[in-house]
Amino acid sequence: MNMFRCMGQETAAESRAAVDRQNESIGPKDLKRAVRPEMVVDLRQKTGLSRSKILSRLAATLPQTVNRLTPHGRLPSKDKARDLV
Repeated sequence: MNMFRCMGQETAAESRAAVDRQNESIGPKDLKRAVRPEMVVDLRQKTGLSRSKILSRLAATLPQTVNRLTPHGRLPSKDKARDLV
């Protein structure tokens, strides 16, 4: 969440965790700026997918992932987050 806040996507990041707000989208172009390049390289090596395909899939799955990790509108502890994933 912090990486999205740092990239000017604070409103969209907070809307993902909030239980009483409409989720704002974060598209592949926004993710390209927010996700560390080495993370994408690692995912490319592990999956064989192109950079654009990885960013597109992340953009598509991010809403459900954040909703699952923030069922009560707040971030869980690191230990709890590991259990949820």
